[in-house]
Amino acid sequence: MVRYLFLIVGGMLLFSGCYVKQNVSPVDSVKTKDICIIKNIYDDHDIVGAYTRALQSKGYKVTVKQSTESNNVCPLTTSFNVHWGFSRGVYLSLLHLYVYQNGKSVGEALYDVQGGWASEISKRKKAEDTVIELVNRLYP
Repeated sequence: MVRYLFLIVGGMLLFSGCYVKQNVSPVDSVKTKDICIIKNIYDDHDIVGAYTRALQSKGYKVTVKQSTESNNVCPLTTSFNVHWGFSRGVYLSLLHLYVYQNGKSVGEALYDVQGGWASEISKRKKAEDTVIELVNRLYP
């Protein structure tokens, strides 16, 4: 009995603080299929390329704008934050997509990995696959 208690408590300690979090507030509708992506200066691993391809596969016409542009540079605009983790290799640790229509927030998606076993899982998943999954859940 004591052995089982140690296993349960040990398992709880092992997995506490380690998670993969995905939250999506989908875009209800869009007035145009033309969208501008605002580049992120910290995008060292071509998330903008994966994002562009994912949107194009859904029929969007994509224009990439410089990171200095505002969220109302186009009628439909998106921006993103990205962070990479480094633990026995590089992995996508955070991706936050924001969507604006006429400067107003109309949707967002978050992928967030926090340490431990979650980062090990994230290392095995391609960043492009994560982008595709979020785009498919976020856009109509």
